[in-house]
Amino acid sequence: MTIPTTSKNVRLDELHPRFKDRLEAFFNDPEIKGKVAVVSGVRTYWQQKYLYDGYIKKKPGFNLAANPDRKKANGFQGSYHMAQPSFGSYGYAVDFRIIKWGGGMSTDKVNAVAKKYGIQKTVPSEWWHHQPGYVSAESLFGLTLLHYLEKRRSLKLLQSLKTL
Repeated sequence: MTIPTTSKNVRLDELHPRFKDRLEAFFNDPEIKGKVAVVSGVRTYWQQKYLYDGYIKKKPGFNLAANPDRKKANGFQGSYHMAQPSFGSYGYAVDFRIIKWGGGMSTDKVNAVAKKYGIQKTVPSEWWHHQPGYVSAESLFGLTLLHYLEKRRSLKLLQSLKTL
């Protein structure tokens, strides 16, 4: 299945493959199919900078946008929309747009159905901004829950040895 977009300029090729799988399942859901599309996908550094500069200068039509130079403790840089060099050069965010209203379609419905597929709204003021959900992160990164817990236990053990 192809993920629907509002424009041929929406970049989805660089999304993490498991995130794309979730999006395909989401867009195939009968409550969503033909009613929602992706309006923004993966961005280059320069595309993010353009959006950020417009937001900072309070230009008309520019919304909240992450600083592309901000580096987070977890290794991500700028926006989760940006291709992340430290994470396989994949992007980890999309923005949705409702393209067919009616039949009970609402932003709340989009968010609820997305959650069923491990896709979550992550910016409180933006119903449209979605990323892979934390609950299903093991499947996104190819880890089983057991593997994750073992890695975590090993890390705690190493940390406790440092204090001896």
